[in-house]
Amino acid sequence: MAEEPGWRRAARALALGGEDPAALGWLASVPALPDAAWPPAPEALLARPSAQAPAAFHAQRLRALAGVADADPLERGWHARWLWHLLAPEDPQALPKVSVVIPVYNRAGLVVSAVESVLAQGYPATEVIVVDDGSADDPGAALARFGDRVVFHRLERNRGVSAARNAALTLATGELVRLLDSDDTLLPGALKTQVDAFAHVPDALLCFSGFIQRWRDDSTKLYRWPDIGTPLCPTQRPVVGLIHRFPFLISTVMVARHLMRRAGNFDPRLRQHEDRLLFQRFGLMEAKCIAIDRPLLDARVEPDSLARADDPRGYAALCALIFLNDLLPHPERWDLAGFVLQQCFWRGQWQLLNEQPHGHLAEEAARLLAWLDDFTDGRRLAQLSPRPLAAEFAEVLRQRQAEGANGAFATPLRDRLARMACARAPGPADLALWRDSHNPPANRAALLSIFAELSPALRAGRSWVPLASLDERPFRSLPHPWRSGWKRIAQTARLFGERAAKVVARVRG
Repeated sequence: MAEEPGWRRAARALALGGEDPAALGWLASVPALPDAAWPPAPEALLARPSAQAPAAFHAQRLRALAGVADADPLERGWHARWLWHLLAPEDPQALPKVSVVIPVYNRAGLVVSAVESVLAQGYPATEVIVVDDGSADDPGAALARFGDRVVFHRLERNRGVSAARNAALTLATGELVRLLDSDDTLLPGALKTQVDAFAHVPDALLCFSGFIQRWRDDSTKLYRWPDIGTPLCPTQRPVVGLIHRFPFLISTVMVARHLMRRAGNFDPRLRQHEDRLLFQRFGLMEAKCIAIDRPLLDARVEPDSLARADDPRGYAALCALIFLNDLLPHPERWDLAGFVLQQCFWRGQWQLLNEQPHGHLAEEAARLLAWLDDFTDGRRLAQLSPRPLAAEFAEVLRQRQAEGANGAFATPLRDRLARMACARAPGPADLALWRDSHNPPANRAALLSIFAELSPALRAGRSWVPLASLDERPFRSLPHPWRSGWKRIAQTARLFGERAAKVVARVRG
């Protein structure tokens, strides 16, 4: 406890000044970690618990970042602010600041209700930023009544929701960003509830909640995400929950501003599905998520809502290609690559992509083909074979062949996959990678291509794995031609040892 006043001073100085030399120098002395009460959990919090108490966690991260020359000042400010708040919870200046970002386009009436719901929250450390995306009506005039309680910025022309949100993010000064659409309203206590959730789970970077869906006739429905709390929930395993599902409504999200910046904010090329791409990038970064399993938002369903709009320009396919190109440099996540490719078929997108792609679609399609060329030629891969990945993509095309097996994109893609299928054979490194698949049946094609190479190795007495594991995941998770024989080999290994199992493997042929 003797070090606590020093920690408080350092945290306050770094939260307010950012690069305070005295505070950074004090941190370099490696003081003992502070002690503080563990903040209570808000009602209906769903989260994997933190291994460290909140104050100690933020202090440790702050100390680590103090010794990094190119540390992100936003991340350092995040930990400093939280540490200051945890050590001085009674100090209103120490409260983490929430920047509420609201894009608006031709909804001057609705955005007033959104802003009013934020200002009624009663959370003192709040800034409201509204960006008009070139509306034909005048949201600025409608918001004038709020004076300097609202930061208003107008884009010269309509550039899409991604550009509007990014413009708001450049104006934001809070450690936390609360995303809110102009036709939605916060329920009472929403901001404080989510801030309290971050205080209780210090390593969390994103918090979402349930919501009430409201139609124009004022009929409502309480919406609870179907996967919440399951292995597919982002709170359990973000890399799966954020990439493999559309995990939550964007207007329920509160997120660390430094995480937003690391993810590149919203991709300005996307006027739709920009939230999906952002969530998937968070998943690739394995950002820890927490949830409030009750409604904190009233979401109005409007006829022109982006989620209900047609997609004639192929934004869903563009989103999938952009993220696929983000994913491919990370082989440890290739078990999700086939699922991402399937997104190119949603809502008739494959036809758009497979005709004559242009603009950003053509650019991202060319990038994907270039990745596959590099994999085929042995570039970008160390010990891995491109065959399992080719098998995954080929299986997606086989399943969706009725939607176009040939075309401006499908034909060169199939040509690349055929070349990849003739490249270096899979080996132990490939098995080590793909056996960690979160769902082996979903990666049946890739695993079978590896099993086909493992089988002759076993017959020759060269096992890639302990033979007792041949009856474990993923070998028994899906049917394959050698499963019954491998099961007997595994039983022999467990009963009589690996040497006896190798003899059985050679004898069985």
